[in-house]
Amino acid sequence: MKDVSPELMHFLSTAFAQELDAATIAACRRGVADELLRDLPQADRLIEEMRTWSDTQQTQKTLATSYGSVFLSGGREAAPLYASAWQGNGTLMSAPHWRMQLLLKQAGKEVATGFSEPADHLAVMLEYLAMCLERHHGTIDAAQFASEDLLPWYRAFATKVHGHIWSAPFYQSLVSLTESIVEQCMLVPEENK
Repeated sequence: MKDVSPELMHFLSTAFAQELDAATIAACRRGVADELLRDLPQADRLIEEMRTWSDTQQTQKTLATSYGSVFLSGGREAAPLYASAWQGNGTLMSAPHWRMQLLLKQAGKEVATGFSEPADHLAVMLEYLAMCLERHHGTIDAAQFASEDLLPWYRAFATKVHGHIWSAPFYQSLVSLTESIVEQCMLVPEENK
């Protein structure tokens, strides 16, 4: 099994940040993501799903509908993309948001101006994980972040997403792949300990 790369984390972050745009869908249809995903647990399902995308415009509509119904719809059926919604009292911009703000500030980063989401959005957290992996000997930081900040709420989130059986299979496959990759990030190679 290959190591988790920052590029893979960037891909996952992009996929969760918002509905996929036409250019990203077209790139996935051409197999651009295949090399990033090859030999990763749970990746086969995602690759196969992307290969079924025959029409970019129709795929974009289908995925946008699924993204909205799974992640954005109100009520108990939604699977919000924010750590705050899953931890503590369940309100947005609670302790996980402030923790991410602090971690980003310590790294000399902040949530991009054009991304109007709280700092504990899954896409931001995956970008932070990518930053950890990019740093020299960052696997220790990545392992700590994955185990302490991401995985404690991600499993409940994943279970909720898998309950949306009527949505596009892309998001269920993406969620499964991401969970296995986050778990893999928690494994620090002996030479980095």
